[in-house]
Amino acid sequence: MTTTNQRLGALALAAAFGLAGCTGDSGAAPASTASPTANPAISPELPRYVAAADEANVQGPTTVIRAGARPTVVDDNGRVQAMVMRDESRTTFTKGNYRLTVYCVGTGTLYAHFAIGGVSKIEELPTCDTARPTVSSVELSLPADAADLSVIIMPIGDAQAGVAYQVQRQ
Repeated sequence: MTTTNQRLGALALAAAFGLAGCTGDSGAAPASTASPTANPAISPELPRYVAAADEANVQGPTTVIRAGARPTVVDDNGRVQAMVMRDESRTTFTKGNYRLTVYCVGTGTLYAHFAIGGVSKIEELPTCDTARPTVSSVELSLPADAADLSVIIMPIGDAQAGVAYQVQRQ
């Protein structure tokens, strides 16, 4: 029997598979990927949403990866394109507990897929807020050291938001 997480995982991976690129950010987080959506216009508030999400994403002593904010949509010659964030790292992570913390400012809902080695979780995150950052988390427990981290954050429907995240060791 297929579980909801398995179906969501397949959906997230199918949407993001093969669409990764590179970001211009120093140090790291590779790329967002694009797919079309029916949303007719990008909110003029989107730059503010991105700045607010980035400002909320403060690196702390347990942060092992911090990815700057990116928009969930872009204008592609007058056409709105949804942006799936897909970042990977080949780093080895030691046995223990890890948390993906997502900061979202804007409208709509997101799915987050967080994986290290063979351990993964997919969750629908709470709806983004236009007035203040919505902070959500997905937690993993590694029973042994593992390599190959993957973070996929996918907007649902007409989501228009700024999204930043970090991975913390607990």
